[in-house]
Amino acid sequence: MAHYVTMGQWAKFMLELGKDYEPTVRRGIKSGGMRSLRVLQKATMKAPSGAHGTAGQGLYGAVNTGQYKRSWKYTDTAEGGKVFNNAPYAPIIEYGRRPGKGISQVGQIAVATWAMRRLGVDYSKAKGIAYCLSQKYKRVGLKGRYVLRDSLPEIETVINTEVKNQIDRTLKRLSEK
Repeated sequence: MAHYVTMGQWAKFMLELGKDYEPTVRRGIKSGGMRSLRVLQKATMKAPSGAHGTAGQGLYGAVNTGQYKRSWKYTDTAEGGKVFNNAPYAPIIEYGRRPGKGISQVGQIAVATWAMRRLGVDYSKAKGIAYCLSQKYKRVGLKGRYVLRDSLPEIETVINTEVKNQIDRTLKRLSEK
């Protein structure tokens, strides 16, 4: 389901709202941006595995410790608003990585920690697992999950709906004066 507003309707809203137009639209964008964080968190839970083939399919999307899921943020900008993920590995989850480069030493420590937690192995075995995964990613790369890209239509609908709701509220308030 999508909610569309035509240019003619926006022009009518601008005339009716007058000086209240920009603050009203900004409130709608902010409200929609904040609501879109939940959309992205749900999409994170449903994201496909970055593994090639069926090996390594997780039960909970692009979630390991939950940092990526918790790192979706909204901020106001001069143009309106911005939704983003500030986790350090967010670009790799979103876009993946091409073959040709293994996991960095810092990344291998993170993978070893994951292996100890998830697989219940000791540190030396976890280091071996991290090395093997590094070599695999060097050979085949890692597929992107495209959490943000695939959520954009729903985010756009949420933001447009919130802007329209804010306009309706403001017009109602102005008509009651």
